[in-house]
Amino acid sequence: MSFEKIKSAIDERLGLSEIDYEIPASANSFGYMLGSSSLFVLIILGLTGLVLGLFYRVGLDAGYESIVYISKNTVLGLIRSMHWWAANLIPVLILMHLTRIIVTGSYKKPREINYYIGVLLFIVILMLSFFPGMTLAMTQEGFEGLSESNRVLRAFGIRIYPDGGIYVYYFIHVMLAPVLILLLFTAHALYIRIHKITSLPGHEEEAESGPKSTFFHHMKIALIYWAVLFVILAVLAIVFPREVPPKPIEGVEVTLPPWIFNPTITFETLFQDPVITGMPMAIAFLLLFLVPIIDRDPNRNPLENKKQLLNIGIILFIVFFIFLGLNIVLVFIRHPTL
Repeated sequence: MSFEKIKSAIDERLGLSEIDYEIPASANSFGYMLGSSSLFVLIILGLTGLVLGLFYRVGLDAGYESIVYISKNTVLGLIRSMHWWAANLIPVLILMHLTRIIVTGSYKKPREINYYIGVLLFIVILMLSFFPGMTLAMTQEGFEGLSESNRVLRAFGIRIYPDGGIYVYYFIHVMLAPVLILLLFTAHALYIRIHKITSLPGHEEEAESGPKSTFFHHMKIALIYWAVLFVILAVLAIVFPREVPPKPIEGVEVTLPPWIFNPTITFETLFQDPVITGMPMAIAFLLLFLVPIIDRDPNRNPLENKKQLLNIGIILFIVFFIFLGLNIVLVFIRHPTL
């Protein structure tokens, strides 16, 4: 049996040709690869997390002992470091992806629902996967993160379990978040297939009659990006590994959380009020939800659409003020002599 016959038989049963649809040739550029790159880092997180989960024990003391054991093992320590670096990289990729979406107007009719699905996916990854995962390590950083979250919950009158909620965070990180991410990503990919990938702004006619590519060819190029990302993560894990953590000290705050959560610490430090600790994240997510409401104009060219320019200003505000700017403010608060 020839290769073509085998290919035809597989396609007849699996219908793979249905997802090999035409896309604009411009969709193979860097900006359009950020979504699939985020997916790849998610896969890395899932695979490394699966391996780490085989050696992790839940509990305040047991969790710390597990991390010490993992960190002292050469292979497991490398996997832990890759997991940590991937977790820190994915918010960068998603924010870059959101910036491309807003700049190219890909949130507009009929893609508003898929845009909201993407924003919800971002929220789930940060708040239900990244943050609980940080606390499970029971390092000083994780212990402080757990204590801080409990302080915020108490401010809203939510009961804290005697174990600090570590089992709740384990359930969220290992069971709830992966299910939600899988469901949301499946819906996200389905709507991309239905509405197709947008062309560059101002090139709509060229997208209809100009150079074409296919989704399979797009994914072949994506594999190159995936390989580069894997090498970057591997190099970071080797050159800057996660060390064997010292035992956490209760009641002491000497570390900072991963960069994406630092704006919350900045607000807590400035205002000393746990109720508004999460205000920067809430503002960022609210602004992202407002984007399709602010701009309903079908014109996707930001040079001709002032409302789209406003949305570009919103994403730049989120990236450079909320996430980057408040990180810098926190550095000067913690180190006033700089």
